[in-house]
Amino acid sequence: MSMRLSMPSGRAKLTAVLSLAVLIGGLAVATAVRAQDCDEELARAQQSYNIGRFDEAIETLRYCLDHNAPDLEIQAKAYRLIGMAYIGSRKEAEAKQAIVELLEIAPGYEPDPQDNRNYVDLVYQVRMEQDPDYEPPTGEPEQKKGFFKKAVYGIGAAAVAVVAILVSGGDDPTPPTDELPDPPALPR
Repeated sequence: MSMRLSMPSGRAKLTAVLSLAVLIGGLAVATAVRAQDCDEELARAQQSYNIGRFDEAIETLRYCLDHNAPDLEIQAKAYRLIGMAYIGSRKEAEAKQAIVELLEIAPGYEPDPQDNRNYVDLVYQVRMEQDPDYEPPTGEPEQKKGFFKKAVYGIGAAAVAVVAILVSGGDDPTPPTDELPDPPALPR
C-alpha cells in the first residue's frame, strides 16, 4: 500500500492564508481588549485605594494580572499599587513581595517621592537588598529643589530693603511742620 502526498491547490493555499490572517487579527484584537480592560481595572483599583479599600484594590489588580496578561507598563503600575495597598493594610511582607515582582519587570524603577513614605522606604530597602551598591536618591523632588535657598535669599533681600529704608529715613534735614495743609474746597 503506497501513500501519495499531494500538494494543496491554489484555492486551499488561499483559504489557509486567509484563515491564518483572521486568526492573527483576532488575537491582536483580543490582546488590545484585554489591555484596555486592565487599564480600566487599574483605574478602578486606584479609586478603591484612594478611599481606603485596600483589599478591594489588591483583589482587582491581582485578577487583572492573572487573567488579562497586560503589557509590562500596566503590570508595573499594578504591582506599584498593590505594594502601596499592602502598606495601607499594614502587610509589609506582602508589600515587599509586590515590590520584588515590580522590580523584576522594571529593574530601573524609582518610586515617586510623593508616594506614601513607608512605601518609598520599602522600595529602597528592597533595592538595597538586591544590590548592595545601590544608593537611594537623596534630596527633595525635582520641582522642590532649591526652594529653601530661594526662600532664604528672598527673606534676606526683604530684610536688606527694610534696613536700608530705616537707616536712610532718619537724616531728613527739614523739620516737620505742626500744621496740616488746608483741605481742598468742596464742589458746589
